[in-house]
Amino acid sequence: MKTDFATGLNHPSAFAFDNEWNLYVSNYGGGTVSKITPGGSESVFASGFSGPIGLVFDPDGNLYVSNYNTGIVNKVAPNGIVTVFATVPNPSTSRIQYLARGQSGNLYLPAYGHHKIYKISPAGNVTVLAGTGVSGGKDGPADSAQFNGPNSIALTAEGNLFVSEYNANRIRLITGVEFPVGIIDRGPSPSSGCILEKNFPNPFRDRTYLFVRAFRPGSILIQITTSRGDAAGCIERSVSEGDHLIPVDNFGLSGEICYATLWSEGRCWGTLRLLVRP
Repeated sequence: MKTDFATGLNHPSAFAFDNEWNLYVSNYGGGTVSKITPGGSESVFASGFSGPIGLVFDPDGNLYVSNYNTGIVNKVAPNGIVTVFATVPNPSTSRIQYLARGQSGNLYLPAYGHHKIYKISPAGNVTVLAGTGVSGGKDGPADSAQFNGPNSIALTAEGNLFVSEYNANRIRLITGVEFPVGIIDRGPSPSSGCILEKNFPNPFRDRTYLFVRAFRPGSILIQITTSRGDAAGCIERSVSEGDHLIPVDNFGLSGEICYATLWSEGRCWGTLRLLVRP
């Protein structure tokens, strides 16, 4: 079955949905972003762009738009007000492409003309995530890897980044870019036991530190397991009442997800999801 859901667009390039399932479309040729309701009603949501291509929303309903021609990423508030959020270095030659957003709030952006992947912080600060700027196919650490015309990008739930290369007809994978950190299981009420609050750094390579809050003296056990459920190691400590930083080594793991689970008095007091860098 074939139907026309919306017509009259001008070189549509990307889609994004808001929380009410309105569809937003970047019109590369018209310099606008269209809004299409679930019923198919179409209107111009925002204008004044130059080669708009990538679209992505944040949880507050702000829409981010990458401009192929200018190297500018615009932020569009829910009321349609457009501001400049970030500009990549040497913007006129960047040829920035599609956008991805991580749980950290960082935006990720391939630059076809620079052969680089940029990261944009929630404050709008632009840094190079990967790529030397020299066209090529070299694998390795992000600061020495090469890309050849990167144009599209997607984040996995594990925090890895897939990048398509238009010129090379291939897909590249960047591991350990981002990870949904924090408590994934708080456990029972901590008023008489412990809290596994967080860890830093995360992702980590050799060692990270768990923040544990004990509401009374006792013994704790931290179990480290892999994403496959295999035991990787454990740490036993006697703790006094108060806050504690518990060092955790990688237990020989590399480039994979693991879990830290806190036990005390025969009860589980929380689990953290961790990522060990390669």
